[in-house]
Amino acid sequence: MAYNVRNTRKPTPGRIVTPTIDHSPPNGPIPAPAMVEMQNLTRCYGDTTALDRLNWSAAHGVNVIAGPNGAGKSTLLRILATLDLPDEGTLNILAQDPATAAGRTAIRQRLGYVPQDLAVTPTMRADRYLDHFARLKGIHDQASRAAAVERSLDAVGLLAVWNKRIFKLSGGMQRRLMFAQALLADNTALYVLDEPFVGLDPQIKSLVVQRIADLGREATVIVSTHQLDDIAQIATNVTVLVDGVVAFQGTTQELARVARDHVWTTPSRRDGAIATWRLPDGRHRQLLRTPPEPGAQRGTPTPEEGYLWLLRDESGTPQAL
Repeated sequence: MAYNVRNTRKPTPGRIVTPTIDHSPPNGPIPAPAMVEMQNLTRCYGDTTALDRLNWSAAHGVNVIAGPNGAGKSTLLRILATLDLPDEGTLNILAQDPATAAGRTAIRQRLGYVPQDLAVTPTMRADRYLDHFARLKGIHDQASRAAAVERSLDAVGLLAVWNKRIFKLSGGMQRRLMFAQALLADNTALYVLDEPFVGLDPQIKSLVVQRIADLGREATVIVSTHQLDDIAQIATNVTVLVDGVVAFQGTTQELARVARDHVWTTPSRRDGAIATWRLPDGRHRQLLRTPPEPGAQRGTPTPEEGYLWLLRDESGTPQAL
């Protein structure tokens, strides 16, 4: 569902202003309960505010967090993975308080986390790497660990290289191995995936996207990305972060509608376009602030175009992606 937003802070020129979320219940079915819920969450690093009084929640399904570099995505996911704590605000994850040692332990037992940066031991074999994580996840029986390792390797297409040392795997294979460790435990209720598609070829990316869709049917999946086309087709909910605040929250269809009346196909490229794509027939599909010359055709916006519209600055130039 889309949330209504009201601006409560003075706008920063050239940027999206901070919204607050109106949680008034929509008409229709009652939404699923939130597995993650935060209020006024703030995280600062020195003079830099990475998350600024964030109000956000996530329920079962695939919850996508999009935004440009530096928007606060990785900071938020590290907090959700209990690797960092906020400076202010309240946070509830799987009905636990991550500010306490007991709460963090309980969350980690039901958490599958894939960080953005590769975190592997190059000299370990793939199967022993996963066996190590299976122990950390509380799978103590050797036969159960072996079954979990085999199942996870198979899920990401790495069963054939189970006995290879990690340094002999390609970068894409190493990233898939990190994804596999998040799949080890049967009781996982929350998956936190930070840029999981980096370094994957199209075929493997399709496999991972389908696996994420499967996970979202049974658990809460939170995926960060700065390229919505990777995962828009399976997203239950999309949140766009800009400068540590929520600029949008809703479905992919609602995100696409943000750019309605701004997508046009024109015979030539127009100066000042927020984004432009040259079509095979020589025409240009453009994201424009104002309607073009007569004769241009209005287009149906995509989620990616809605996202780019949100990231525009006041001069009409898109933010750096």
